[in-house]
Amino acid sequence: MLIASAGIVLLAPAWAVGQTLPASAPASAPAPFSVGGKLPDVNRPLGQPIRVEIGMHALRLTSLDVPNNQFSLDFWLWFRWKDDARKPYETFELTNGKIDSRQIERIDKVGDVNYACIRVQATMTCFWNVERFPLGRQKLAIEIEDNDLEADQLVYVADRENCGVDGNFRVPGWTYEGISADVLTHDYATNYGDPRHPTGKQTFFSRPVFTLDLRRADVIHSFKIFSGLYLSALVAFTVFFVKPEHRLGLTVGAVFAVVSSHTVISAYLPEIGVLTLADKLHLVTACVILVSLFETA
Repeated sequence: MLIASAGIVLLAPAWAVGQTLPASAPASAPAPFSVGGKLPDVNRPLGQPIRVEIGMHALRLTSLDVPNNQFSLDFWLWFRWKDDARKPYETFELTNGKIDSRQIERIDKVGDVNYACIRVQATMTCFWNVERFPLGRQKLAIEIEDNDLEADQLVYVADRENCGVDGNFRVPGWTYEGISADVLTHDYATNYGDPRHPTGKQTFFSRPVFTLDLRRADVIHSFKIFSGLYLSALVAFTVFFVKPEHRLGLTVGAVFAVVSSHTVISAYLPEIGVLTLADKLHLVTACVILVSLFETA
């Protein structure tokens, strides 16, 4: 009996060699790094980012602050997506400004598509193109990112067909020329100080950008701004038609008028390192006044 039992024990390993053992469950893949520190949705297959359609409708431009490089906008923002575990209307942020207020107007589900529409009032930073001030065009950009998921986990798609502005959208002194919607991928070359990742690790985020195009409506605004400059230039030309003893006083008065005009116009502009159209016109007028001053000597 003992010999039989020992034979069974000795033969068991040899018998097991020819058998197929049940496969063990594969090890789960490590969670990718996320700025917000949240884990991705385990129900979503890796390599397939959430697709979120996003659109914007501008209601009104409440502020256009050129000296401080800012503008404020009241607008609608909507999202369409299929992942029930995500709420992109709660996790989005403005990368070029701050949200002053947000109000959720509607959350719904149509078939397998989730839908959310919110009203946002925000202040954005915009570095104006003032080289042709007070003429020219301006582009007002609204840049959005998800504050949690990277581009390999969430990708935005612009709903261009439904983007636009309200019928009463007005900007005094400007003409609205259209809205564009694009989606970029922004690169952050940092590991955010996370010791789990090497220095210089890059992270990528999907960034939709909505841009409002504005153009100066007419020349009336420019004429009003340059009225003092035009007057000083006119005074400089009149010195050739008055008696010599009166020329010096008129020329000095024209110089003060140019300086005052430049000071007033500079208050409309931010601190910049380029010559604007207004600067060039003031320089030309100053040269004309200097020529007339030499003629009076």
